[in-house]
Amino acid sequence: MFAAIVGIVVSLVLAEGLVRIGLAWTAPEAPVVPSHVACGDCPWLFEPNLEHPANAGRWADRSPDLLVLGDSVAFGEGVPPEATFAARIGATVRASQGWSTYNELAWLQASDLRPAVVVLVVCLNDITNPRLHWGYTPARFPIPDAAIPNLIDDRERVQPIVREHWRPADAARAGVASPFRALTWGQRKLRGTPALEAHVGRLGAGTVGEYEERTWPTLVTAEDTLDLRVLSDPDSLERSWLTDHLQRFAAEMERRGGRAVVVFAPLAYQLDPAYPFSPQDSLMNWCEGAGMDCVDPLPALRQHGVRDVFQLERSGYFDIWHLTELGHGVVGEVLAHHLPERSTSE
Repeated sequence: MFAAIVGIVVSLVLAEGLVRIGLAWTAPEAPVVPSHVACGDCPWLFEPNLEHPANAGRWADRSPDLLVLGDSVAFGEGVPPEATFAARIGATVRASQGWSTYNELAWLQASDLRPAVVVLVVCLNDITNPRLHWGYTPARFPIPDAAIPNLIDDRERVQPIVREHWRPADAARAGVASPFRALTWGQRKLRGTPALEAHVGRLGAGTVGEYEERTWPTLVTAEDTLDLRVLSDPDSLERSWLTDHLQRFAAEMERRGGRAVVVFAPLAYQLDPAYPFSPQDSLMNWCEGAGMDCVDPLPALRQHGVRDVFQLERSGYFDIWHLTELGHGVVGEVLAHHLPERSTSE
């Protein structure tokens, strides 16, 4: 009996010791794998970290003759790599969340690839000031003036915003997510589109336009109050910046002996058939005058419900930019029909 009691006491002491050791020992934190990395002196500034699990298979080398360049829309944010429109047309992909036409052109100019066709995907938020769109620090990479669509607005409005709201802790954030996202999401509200109305009130006051006594959403990004109608204004600095980059893209492809194709990716609220503002029409007219090969998939996407082709609340935020698998399929079909047609007619 005595031996049994001693055994129980010893067991309890040992158990308590192990518990104390366990409480005192803390497992080391796993290293954070950033979703994006600065690429040193490269002219495109940053790129996806292909070691991040979410980026696996995104920079796929499917074809030496067909390349898709773009931002998170071309990257396939929120859908499997094999479901993207790039995969559906068998294209190699070089795209990244946060890239604009500036980064894409810089990547192409530095690339050794010589595809016969490059499809440049232009999202309407390409004209956003990168100080607000990228989560950057000066130590990570400086932002060249050439990457900023409106230098006057940058100097007079945006840089004061950065100075006021930047926090030292933001420098430690992983990836390239904007430090202004939490600040600006609460300032947005997409109003006037019945299919979206119930889901966007949480975004706060936002960028809207009036037309025939109705209020319509016009924002292009969550990080700023920029209005998509500047893209319809030939005199706006943002429009001039974009068309200049598109001309330089076409010239680069001509120099390489290849074909340049531009795709204008729409925003979800534009699927309302009554939506009154269409910078795509203005840009398509510009393309025709400039002799550029441009594609507008908006009419094809309007054949489907907005919730079927855009991610909306599926992304954990109200996402008017990124396509669902069906949306990628629609754009893939548009491109699959367009590319052979243009090549046979030329």
